[in-house]
Amino acid sequence: MAPRYAAPVPSPVKDPIFVGGTQRSGTHATARLIGAHRAVAHLPREMKFAHQLGLPGVIAGRVAPRAFANRMREFWWRRPYREGRTRGLYKTIPRERFDDALEAFLADAGPAPWHRRLIPRRARPDLVAPSRALVNALFDPIAVEQDAGRWVEMSPRNVQFAPALLEMFPGMRLVHSVRDGRDVACSLAALPFGPETALEGLERWDRHLRRADASVRELPPTASSPSGSRSCCSPAARRRSLRCSSSSGSARTVRSAPPSTPS
Repeated sequence: MAPRYAAPVPSPVKDPIFVGGTQRSGTHATARLIGAHRAVAHLPREMKFAHQLGLPGVIAGRVAPRAFANRMREFWWRRPYREGRTRGLYKTIPRERFDDALEAFLADAGPAPWHRRLIPRRARPDLVAPSRALVNALFDPIAVEQDAGRWVEMSPRNVQFAPALLEMFPGMRLVHSVRDGRDVACSLAALPFGPETALEGLERWDRHLRRADASVRELPPTASSPSGSRSCCSPAARRRSLRCSSSSGSARTVRSAPPSTPS
């Protein structure tokens, strides 16, 4: 029986725009603004499988292609969320397109070479092209349907995995959304799934921002663009100014402290 997938057809869609940052840093708003341009299609949801232990993990040799495909079918396609709701790619991508793209990915990936099976965590640069083709097969049709030349995606951790994304998409553009950590901390602490205190939120912001900054420094200057305010004070000053974790939780108290000059 012949496989369902067809040979890949060159796409007229250019390499994508990725928006990233820390949680609550304005990535969604920034992506919507970019997607308002008629030449850019806005993907309406975060497509997180393209980073973390997803495709970068496959290329790095940490995740086997078939294990990744199983994860796509079992978790990324449809998964439970809070209050009885669900999330997943099923809200954005037709099932037939999803299945065909995964079958083509597995066929292109093939079995690992013998020398790579002996060292399972060794990088798999041969999987860069199949990974790129998978993402293109899933999302390029959205841009084509909207008569757009490229698409924009907004998962916050795009910035932390930017070097792996650049390996897949050499012509990509990265927009790094940066928001004052005090505002991020108070926003996180107000969420039902956020940290217990704003101080913990500030520490999370600091940790993720440092990882993002280290990744962005690995990129060529033409690949990334900052968005938002970078007027962030020193960690010590941020902790002194952060008062919303102690009593009233007022965001006004946090914003009242002027930021110091960035180092």
